[in-house]
Order: sequence, then C-alpha cells, then structure tokens
Amino acid sequence: MNLHEIQRRLATSGLEFQAQQEIIRIFDCLSDERKIAIFDQWDSLIARIRLRYERLQEERLVLILDPLDALTQEYSSYVKDFYHQTAVKNLKKLQTNI
Repeated sequence: MNLHEIQRRLATSGLEFQAQQEIIRIFDCLSDERKIAIFDQWDSLIARIRLRYERLQEERLVLILDPLDALTQEYSSYVKDFYHQTAVKNLKKLQTNI
C-alpha cells in the first residue's frame, strides 16, 4: 500500500489536518495486511473517527463552559450583593440626614 492512497483518502475524509497527519504516521507502521483491512473498512472507520471527534469537541466545550458559567453566576451574585450593600448604606445615610 502506498502513501499516496492514504493521503488521497484522507484529503476527502473531512478530518482535521492534525488527525490526518496522525493517521498517516500510524498507517506507515502497519503491515500490508492491516493496511488493506483498513482500506476495506474505510468509510465506517472515518465515520467512527468523526463521531468520536464530535463527542470530544462537545466534552471540551462543556469543560470550558461549565467554569465560565460558574464564574458568571459568582460575578452576578457579587454585583447583586454590592448594589444591595450600597443601597443599604445610602438608605441609612438618608435616614440619618432626615
């Protein structure tokens, strides 16, 4: 199996460049029998890789968004407390001045 065939298939696979490079690196180490088996199952293998990549992206998004959501909630709480405390202080000043 030549390198040109795997590169051609990867070019039309829709996978990211980094994933393509990793597959080429691994593919180069395989036996010819294994390479043929991969080509025989190419479409299903690419579909599985895409599905796993999508799941990984979703998990990454959750890992990013969860802390940001928590920070947003903490900031909102801080702002509410700040304005509440400021309002209470101003109300006390008004009561004192009356």
